[in-house]
Amino acid sequence: MTTGYPHIDVVIASLHNKLGLKYFEDLKFEKALKCYNDAINLDSSNIEYYENRVNCFIELWSYDNAISDATQISTLEELSVKSYELQLKCHLIFGKFLQASICYENMLEECGESEITLSFAETLEQVSTLDDEWKQSIQEEKYNEALTAISDLNDIAYRSTHHRLIEASVLYKLQDYLQSFKCAKSVLFVEPRNQQALIVVEKCQIEYAAIYALYQLLNIEFPSEIL
Repeated sequence: MTTGYPHIDVVIASLHNKLGLKYFEDLKFEKALKCYNDAINLDSSNIEYYENRVNCFIELWSYDNAISDATQISTLEELSVKSYELQLKCHLIFGKFLQASICYENMLEECGESEITLSFAETLEQVSTLDDEWKQSIQEEKYNEALTAISDLNDIAYRSTHHRLIEASVLYKLQDYLQSFKCAKSVLFVEPRNQQALIVVEKCQIEYAAIYALYQLLNIEFPSEIL
């Protein structure tokens, strides 16, 4: 709620933003989000507050809200490189590669070439290469190569549940049931009813139970992390 005095609102908004940054540093993202919300409610024209909230939404796995804020910046700044930069960042981090390519072309057309566009061009080329590599490797049943490619891709798209599940499936093929389990569980943390993730978790538990029974039969200690 505003005070009715714009100059005071701006000062209070800045304080909320600074507190949000502190919470963000401490990984308290829900509290940081509330601070950024308060800052924007008091001063809705400050691009920095939207950028900070975008980063917070990314940490909270909220793609739609992150993109909404990134796009909102374009209404505050003509030919906003910052808006495109944040939109591209969100698309890539959440594994929306087609949207990222379209956004890049729009950015190039409206804002022209720059160090930022060149950097994104390199990232998009890397993404395209890795995407082709894991698909081709799986087709050829070269699962170690597929794992390398999808892991590298997930370093870029680290909020993509879709690509995490691909990695979980590849790990399962390689009989690394513990890591496959952990990968699938990380998806369930975000999407508790994700059927594919639930299936991977169940299959890993079944495999581990069989291995555990064998260890018991042989009287060998077994690290039962997922049983």
